[in-house]
Amino acid sequence: MLPELQSPWKEFLADIDSALQQSVSLHCIGGFVASVRYGLPRPTGDIDYISVQPYECDTILSELAGIGTPLSKKHKLYLQRVSVTILPEEYESRLEEIFPGQFKNLRLFVPDPYDLILSKVERNGPKDRHDVEFLAKPFLSIQTSFANAISPSFVPTSSTKSATISPFAYGSKVLSSRRIRLIELQNSTVRR
Repeated sequence: MLPELQSPWKEFLADIDSALQQSVSLHCIGGFVASVRYGLPRPTGDIDYISVQPYECDTILSELAGIGTPLSKKHKLYLQRVSVTILPEEYESRLEEIFPGQFKNLRLFVPDPYDLILSKVERNGPKDRHDVEFLAKPFLSIQTSFANAISPSFVPTSSTKSATISPFAYGSKVLSSRRIRLIELQNSTVRR
């Protein structure tokens, strides 16, 4: 079951929708998706998106609802295109539309939880690690199972003394194999 859109997102997105002159689809990621779609109890002030269709609407959205625009100041929210993120192969085939039919011109699509987890594992910032822990709980019975599912992607570095991802060391095929491993772990957990 999809969540109901709450304030202030409802009003912000309605204002964007009413300003659009054509149908626009956004492939959203990040904290907005984790919070609004999957229930992460962490506030966020933006909607990160990795793709907009049609592409020429990217500039329109940025001028309409990007950071510092009148609309973003009114709602204290903004849209932001994210250009550096890695998602698994064929993630588009697993996108889910959220709030279908709620807007005339605006359509929002989100990745499934596995793909969202993998995008956050790849980024590996402090908020991302917290988000991954939250998102993984329904799928894995113990945290060590999740750590095993994504190893050896985590590589400690001397500068951070924490687990970090070695970006670009693993292509989307490896991310896809990690996704398969997550699904296998979920299925084995459910059977127990």
